[in-house]
Amino acid sequence: MNVESPLVCLAELVQSLRTTLWSRGFVELPTALIHEHDACPAFQRVRLDDGRFLKESGGLALRCNLAYASRIFEIASCARRDPVDHEHLQQFTMLDLYEAGATLEDAIQLCRELVTSFYKGPVATCSVAEHVKANLGVDLVNDQDSEAKLKIALSRRYQKQNATLYSLVNVYMTREIQPLSQGQLVIVSDVPRAAESAGRQTPNAVATARIAEFQIDGMEVAQLIEDEPDPDSYLERARAHGHHGPEVDTVVQYIRDGSIPSCSAGFGIGLERLAMVATGRKDIRAFMPSQDFIREL
Repeated sequence: MNVESPLVCLAELVQSLRTTLWSRGFVELPTALIHEHDACPAFQRVRLDDGRFLKESGGLALRCNLAYASRIFEIASCARRDPVDHEHLQQFTMLDLYEAGATLEDAIQLCRELVTSFYKGPVATCSVAEHVKANLGVDLVNDQDSEAKLKIALSRRYQKQNATLYSLVNVYMTREIQPLSQGQLVIVSDVPRAAESAGRQTPNAVATARIAEFQIDGMEVAQLIEDEPDPDSYLERARAHGHHGPEVDTVVQYIRDGSIPSCSAGFGIGLERLAMVATGRKDIRAFMPSQDFIREL
């Protein structure tokens, strides 16, 4: 891999991932660059002057492509309004992937193979549920009132009395969990279900979902999910946590009419971040393309 030129390095990484996935039977199917609707109240896309929106990931649109093939992926440019800093770009490259009938464990295994083909550091694991219980005294597995207790505990901890549980969990993940990954890849599991409404409810657990993260050097590099197969449960949680929107309704309709399988799993990898940890660079802005032709949103 060309470590001297960040953009060439990123190009080589993309080509390697694309070749590997095609060789394993995954089909590259694109999703729309421009969307009719915003993502959801909790997460807003970049809005165009005509009222349409730029995609921030393949996400739900890619899941709907399971109607055409059982193993699918997309490598594409995406846009967000995050302030540009050493870990964030407003235009970036995502690998999004879904597999029909797969489990979270299947997704973790494949994602680990892909990530560790570039990142050669040590690998560890972390259970967010265990971390929360040890540090906040909230049992997300067995306590029926654990989500209410978690919201109270995090509101007090971060002095955010009016924040949603979704936003509070994101703060906890950023401040408490991500720093554990300095100098290593940490595979984070047992994540609170409020973090992602589309994640399958963990069997025999009250408030965790079948979602995971790959964190390296204090950054989230990949997010993984086993999809909630029950459309009613998906809708209920999406509405409760500010994740509901027209695109969720579309996915639910596809599941109900049998257009796509109810059981699937997948992940998204931020490729500039993966290139960062693969080359040891500390500033993602080195991978920003056409810098003389763009400006911050």
